[in-house]
Amino acid sequence: MVTKFRRVQKSANAAAPEDGVTEVRVTSMGRVNGFVDEAIEYLVGSEKHAATKEIRIMARGTAIAKAVIVSEILSRRIPCLSQEVELGSSDVEDVFEPVGEHDEEVGNVTQVRIVPSLVVTLRADKKIKEEDIREHQFIKRPVLADPPAYRSGRPTGRPGYRFRPKNRKNPSSTKAAGGTTPVKVVADSTTEDDSAVKKQRRDRRRRNRGKKEQDAGKVNAEAPQVGA
Repeated sequence: MVTKFRRVQKSANAAAPEDGVTEVRVTSMGRVNGFVDEAIEYLVGSEKHAATKEIRIMARGTAIAKAVIVSEILSRRIPCLSQEVELGSSDVEDVFEPVGEHDEEVGNVTQVRIVPSLVVTLRADKKIKEEDIREHQFIKRPVLADPPAYRSGRPTGRPGYRFRPKNRKNPSSTKAAGGTTPVKVVADSTTEDDSAVKKQRRDRRRRNRGKKEQDAGKVNAEAPQVGA
């Protein structure tokens, strides 16, 4: 019997930090702007929260990349912040319980997995005011180098290579005045090679066809005649 399991949901009650530092927990489902506004509210202060000079941005698993973006945006918008980064990992236990019809001997299954974590601590040298916060601006793209200049307006290509079209006409064979003369076609080495290869293939097919006919004649001659 195949037993199906379901993960047991854990309580999401976050414990308060022991050292009293304000924490901003970045999740994979939240928006970056929301976390940035929350951190600025802690630094500047509001009716709900008192102003603080130090905050801690925390993330685990797939939310680490988003936490890095949040910390970089805050560092650019608030120039008086200093940054400290800590990397680590922790063991997380997941409990799975059986679902549906199952044997009585089957119980809960515990799985331990290692989850990476990131902690970015931002500290301010002085009390931050609303006037100190800059508007978010996109990073300007660096100026690209000028494109290389080609002689006569076209690339030169490989040195020593010259394009030679097939069946080109010889300009020296035409008359300068009046009528025209038949143009002599310059044979290309590639066409001569192709004709030689085709001739070899044609001769090979003829020889193979002759061998097949000879073999068929021998088989018919050796076959016993019916009614003899």
